Amino acid sequence: MFGAIDFIDAHLDQTPLLTAAARDVGLSPRQLRRSFTSDIGIPFRRYVLWRRLRRALITVRDGSGLTTAAATAGFVDSAHFSRTFRQTFGLAPSEVLPLLTIGEADFTRL
Repeated sequence: MFGAIDFIDAHLDQTPLLTAAARDVGLSPRQLRRSFTSDIGIPFRRYVLWRRLRRALITVRDGSGLTTAAATAGFVDSAHFSRTFRQTFGLAPSEVLPLLTIGEADFTRL
C-alpha cells in the first residue's frame, strides 16, 4: 500500500486517480480499491481527500495563505478548500487554524 500512498502524495496538486495509482503499483483498479480499503481502513477517494486537507493545513502552518495552501493541495480555490474543510470538520478553517498544531508524523506508515 505504501506505493499507492506515495503516488497519492506525489500527485495531490492534481487529482490522484485510482486507475493511475493502480497502474503505478502494478495492480488492477479493483485490486487496489479492495486492498486499499482493507489495509488503510478507508476508501481511496476519502484517503485522497484526507491527504489534501492535511497538505493544505501543513502549508498554512508553514506560513502560506489559504489560497496558496488550497492550490498546493489540489483544491480549485480557497473557497473550495474552506467548503470541504467545513463539510469534513463542521468548522471553518479560520476557526480552527489559529488553534491547530499539525505534526509531521505519518501515522499511515506505523
